[in-house]
Amino acid sequence: MEDHHLFVQARLQGKEKLKPLLPLARNAIFISHHHKDTAEAKNISDLIRSTGVQSYLDVEDPLILGDGEHLEIYLREAIGVSSALLAVVSNHTKESWWVPFEAGVALERDKHLGTYLLADETLPSYLWLWPVLRSYDEVVPWAQATERTAAGSDITRQWRRDVPIQMVARASQDAGGFFVNTQAMEAARRSFFRNL
Repeated sequence: MEDHHLFVQARLQGKEKLKPLLPLARNAIFISHHHKDTAEAKNISDLIRSTGVQSYLDVEDPLILGDGEHLEIYLREAIGVSSALLAVVSNHTKESWWVPFEAGVALERDKHLGTYLLADETLPSYLWLWPVLRSYDEVVPWAQATERTAAGSDITRQWRRDVPIQMVARASQDAGGFFVNTQAMEAARRSFFRNL
């Protein structure tokens, strides 16, 4: 608790000696999720850790307290020292302000991004611009690929080369901004993970 207050106080005063206060997030895959999906996020986090890749889950961080500006500052810094962000997306995500915020921070910081899709949810088309994972079998190769490449753009470039993004754009226009799953898109998505 004291560390959190020191962190926020230092950040609000513009001091940049904050990274030592974020040991759990450093070089880890930041798991973004709605609180109702915590159990699934924990399973994904444990799976990632079982491969030797670090993961960060906010509910395991004793320095996270409160809400509002202090939490926003803390999450920005945690994402800043992480290596990637994996958004766990379900029907609950529509209720969350934090998941889109965290994905936006990761994007502006040029982090690896991925979406772990629970069930057959309809995704906003912009979430198809990064790898979309549908099973635990896809989590491991994605996590390991993020460890092998230094910048988020490398794996994203490969995803965009292998998966027909133009289909996403066309389908999202037809569906009022949401992607309609097609067989070709799903085949390309599966092929991407087989070849990682």
